[in-house]
Amino acid sequence: RSGAMVFASSGIGESSFESDRDSNGLFTAAVLKAFTSDDADFNADRLVSNTELRAFVTETVSARTSRRQNPTVDRDNIHLRVHFPVVP
Repeated sequence: RSGAMVFASSGIGESSFESDRDSNGLFTAAVLKAFTSDDADFNADRLVSNTELRAFVTETVSARTSRRQNPTVDRDNIHLRVHFPVVP
């Protein structure tokens, strides 16, 4: 197993929405916010785990699109644990 994780902006048959306000797609905007604010750091350890990232991005994008866009994850290695630093 490679340890790769694929995080897609939407599910099968869904559109990926853009935001003029964010100057990005909603998925990209949520990923960037996860790494630059404390919003996705649920356990306050100054790191965003792949589990926290997935939960934050999925809920943020789904809520902003009234559940019309739902990011999905396909992992090659379910035991992979990655942590990213929060950089405000």
